[in-house]
This record gives sequence, structure tokens and C-alpha cells, in this order.
Amino acid sequence: MIFFNRQEELQGLDRLFERERGRLAIAYGRRGIGKTTLVQRWLSTRRHRAIYWSAPTTTAKQQLQLFSQAVRVFESPDRSIPVDFTYASWDEVFDEILRLAEHDSLVVVLDDFEQLIAAGLICQTPCNTFGTIVSMIAM
Repeated sequence: MIFFNRQEELQGLDRLFERERGRLAIAYGRRGIGKTTLVQRWLSTRRHRAIYWSAPTTTAKQQLQLFSQAVRVFESPDRSIPVDFTYASWDEVFDEILRLAEHDSLVVVLDDFEQLIAAGLICQTPCNTFGTIVSMIAM
């Protein structure tokens, strides 16, 4: 995809990143307008510590396993991760992310978020660590 005229959006992401507290940013819009490209460009040109994961169209169990592996690869990039590795719950994954972000800023990108909703992983109210994190960040 050609990337042009997105300096304002890139600067907006920079301003969010520079804030003291964590922030939730949601990029939304029609398919194919460059949301993913914008975030990938920002990450590649800024070199922030980041976990980037695109949620696939699959079961909730498989999504948990794939996201668990992405977090583990970020944590230990030189170690081999067993193909069946998974955290026991989304709470455990996000507890690990909080631990990883305890001393250094960490960007976590959940692309294709609607796939998590379709799999029934997102509840209407903050019902677990994941929901609590989203609520805390959005405040």
C-alpha cells in the first residue's frame, strides 16, 4: 500500500505514546483505508518496544494460543516456543503484558480486533483482567 499524507496521524500516535499513563487508541474505518499500514509504519519508524498481533478468524481457544505465543516470542525472541504453548487464560496473558510493561513502555497492537469480538472473547462489561485493562486505559 502506498503511504502518504499521514504525518498528522503519526504525530498523534507519538503524542499518545509520550503520555505518562497508558492509553487506548482505536483506529477504525472502512476496510482498506490504511489503518494497519499506519500503525505498522509508526512502529517501524519509531522502534518502540511492541507486540503486534493480528487476530485471525478462528476459535477463541486458538486465538488465546496464538496471542500467548506472540507474547512469549516478544519476551524471549531467542528461545524456541513449543507449538502447543498457551497461557491458561486471557487474564494470564495480560498479567504477563503488565509485567513486561512494568519498567519500560510497551505498545500492544491487537489488529483485527473484531475477530476477538466475533469469537466471544470481549464481554460487554469489564469482567476480567482484559476488560479491566481496557477500562483503566480508556479512563
